[in-house]
Amino acid sequence: MNEKPQKLQVVVLLQLITGILSILGVAVAIVVTCGMALLFLVPIYSLATGIMAVVSGAMGLGKNPRHGLYKTVAIMQIVAIISFDIPALVSGILGLVFLGDPNVQAFLEAKPDA
Repeated sequence: MNEKPQKLQVVVLLQLITGILSILGVAVAIVVTCGMALLFLVPIYSLATGIMAVVSGAMGLGKNPRHGLYKTVAIMQIVAIISFDIPALVSGILGLVFLGDPNVQAFLEAKPDA
């Protein structure tokens, strides 16, 4: 199985896009509040989730998309509802559903071709 399943490609793109949106949202909050947003834990969690999602999405776009961050980031995105990050919530739920597909699981568990 050499080619990425389409559902995995969707997960990669969702994580990449929502990660960028989360980072931009925190950046806007920091600018609007003149840095006061950093005093609270919620924006810091959103920033960490956004960075993890961008890293996971970027790694998924590479030659070897088999890594263990997809499920972790999806769960982090669901927990991001504490910061009212609805796109991350939707991305996390869809990510967990798509990662549960047997074709995606078989692809991720298979050894990469040399």
